[in-house]
This record gives sequence, structure tokens and C-alpha cells, in this order.
Amino acid sequence: MEISGPRIYQAVAVKLGLKAIKTGLKLNSAYTKTNLLKTASKFTEKQYATRGTDGIDRAVEDISNWIDDARAILAEQTSHA
Repeated sequence: MEISGPRIYQAVAVKLGLKAIKTGLKLNSAYTKTNLLKTASKFTEKQYATRGTDGIDRAVEDISNWIDDARAILAEQTSHA
């Protein structure tokens, strides 16, 4: 997957959306738990359970790691450019 500023921004939005869903907020019709978990799977290449909160917890942890790694890679790429 391409690493760029907009992709990192999207990952952060997914992470925050998952956290909001876990607390019980309904953001809008597109930000469902299933849609956010599917999008998180595109970043992490892992599947997440849609029942309960275990899938959300794992997805948030995995996408946080992806964001940290992507930021480091992007910083390295821009420092060598």
C-alpha cells in the first residue's frame, strides 16, 4: 500500500471513528463498525471480528502501529529527498 500524507490521514480518521463507535456514538451512515473494520483491514491486511468490541480493540491497536510505521517511513523518505 502506498504511504503518503493523505493515506496516513485516512488511517487516523478510521482509528478515531472506531474509537467513537466503541463509545456508542453513531457518526453517520457510512461510519459503521463493519465499514470501518473493513477499511482498517485494508491498512493492516488483517481481518477483524464485527461482533463485540474485541475486533475494534485489535483494529485500533494494529492501525495505530501502522500509522506510527507509516509516519516513520514518510519522514525518512522526505529527509532523503
